[in-house]
Amino acid sequence: MATCYNKNTAAYRALQNEFTSPLVVDSIIAKWQKLNNSETIPTVADATEYMNDQKALFNLNKREYSNALLA
Repeated sequence: MATCYNKNTAAYRALQNEFTSPLVVDSIIAKWQKLNNSETIPTVADATEYMNDQKALFNLNKREYSNALLA
């Protein structure tokens, strides 16, 4: 199911200024909303925190996978 976000809102514009690509912004919003079970658009701080958490999780998974291969 596709979701269309109102690109004229201040929250969306702030996210687009931070992340530049509309595709990336839509993806962040969709994933953040699903994770938080919410319909609101995240703030720039919320989106940045979410992205940092996702990068940390990816790095932990990558390290765990590497350790499993070496073992």
